[in-house]
Amino acid sequence: MYLAHWYRHKLPIDGDRLLRCSKHAPYLSLRYGDAWNITILPEYDFYSNEKEGNEVSIPHAIDLQLPSEYVRMLNFLLYLSLYSIQDVYPFLSYSAILTGILILFPAGGLLMLGMSRSYRYFVMPIILVLSLFMMLSPLSFTASHARNISLIGPKKYYLALGDSLAFGYQPDFDFFQGYVDDFFSNLKRHGVEHLANLGCFAETSNTFINGSCPVWYLRKSWYQGSQLKNALDFLHHHSGQVSPVTLDIGANDQQRDIKTSDCSVSSRFDSDLSKLDSNLTGIILPQLKAALTVNGKLTGDIVLMNYYDPYQNICPKMVSYMQKFNVHLATDVTGFGTIADVFNAFGGSGTPNPNICRFTWMCSFFHEIHATPRGYNVMATAVEKSTGY
Repeated sequence: MYLAHWYRHKLPIDGDRLLRCSKHAPYLSLRYGDAWNITILPEYDFYSNEKEGNEVSIPHAIDLQLPSEYVRMLNFLLYLSLYSIQDVYPFLSYSAILTGILILFPAGGLLMLGMSRSYRYFVMPIILVLSLFMMLSPLSFTASHARNISLIGPKKYYLALGDSLAFGYQPDFDFFQGYVDDFFSNLKRHGVEHLANLGCFAETSNTFINGSCPVWYLRKSWYQGSQLKNALDFLHHHSGQVSPVTLDIGANDQQRDIKTSDCSVSSRFDSDLSKLDSNLTGIILPQLKAALTVNGKLTGDIVLMNYYDPYQNICPKMVSYMQKFNVHLATDVTGFGTIADVFNAFGGSGTPNPNICRFTWMCSFFHEIHATPRGYNVMATAVEKSTGY
């Protein structure tokens, strides 16, 4: 379900601002915070050679100052309603669908207010012994080696790529407190003006290259084809203006190899890891670096993120596999970019690790592996440390 059935129309905003959409489906990015922002970018030949998308002003945003809980409900309604309704009923305009959503909005907002979390996070200091252990871990040495490259620094555009962590998934449907959002907030202080987040829930390195993301409807930018193809198109369209490019990929490649019911690891683990290495070093990273190279000069930074282990308190003996996986990621990015050390930022390999309960949803009602807002903020800080800006 893509935006192929969109027809040109005008949506009045505040009486004098107009949002135009191409009948050939513009490149659409939705962002939410305490304000609701819809940014429409022009058509980058993703769907046709026509340039009707050029009628759209760049950037063009609609700002509706709304309570955060209402924003969360609107986000949920948009993802489950907007695109599927447009696909099934192509004769309905965007404005008609949006009007319907806004009618349901107050009731939905009240519902979400009743479901909001009541607990609070408590900050726990990291003890000296754990800090020393993290400093001496093999992963830290590998990460330091990967950082010994010359960084370009931030530019006008920030491009975020990856899986559900890049998307900013949380089981309470708050999808806009991810590490990408937090990192972008920091980058804006360094002159970065625009964010393009192509991350897709459940993306693997194979689907990243070839397309067919398993949960294609959970992404913030809507496009056809693979994430890699669209990333390269974006880099070429904004040649020399993009930095950094962040990437988290690989966890879903190995997910099928982990069985938490008995804490076992499949015999396919090494072969799947080898395939991930091949995809990263043979296709993904070389092509991203090439797209960032203009007239023989590298114009942007690539940051690859490693992963925390959400299962380390449940299956302590499997932590070594996560460490091995992360060492491969650090090795793969060498010569292409830098590694962001999320694993150690989440507390390293020690068990039990109290940060798993603080930074993920594993100890909550959801019992879910993704990061909490606090966890995503820790991840963003790790990315900032890896770049130095």
